[in-house]
Amino acid sequence: MSNLVLPSNYVEIENEEMEYVDGGYYINNSTLKGIVFSGVGASAGVSVVAIEAGIYGIAAAMASAVPALGWVTGAVLAANATNFALAATQAISRGKGIDVGVGFPTGLTFAVK
Repeated sequence: MSNLVLPSNYVEIENEEMEYVDGGYYINNSTLKGIVFSGVGASAGVSVVAIEAGIYGIAAAMASAVPALGWVTGAVLAANATNFALAATQAISRGKGIDVGVGFPTGLTFAVK
């Protein structure tokens, strides 16, 4: 049985560097509000319910944007749009941002942070 040997140019990678290699993007609360309010056509002081309804409208538009690519693509877009809508609503109401990453099963992950 042979043992695994690391190459001579091996460099240990820190956890933070692995996150950078993994990818992802953080949208802070003020940027997220700007994205949502511009898409919804609202301003500060609007109720969370109105914002949520607008976000779901954006999500529906995203999901139906590319119908020619087939139902699988539509399902993936719909899942990502729904996940974005849920995370955006929670993040705005809590005063936090969203961490966007790559993951399974829909391709994108959205975490409120």
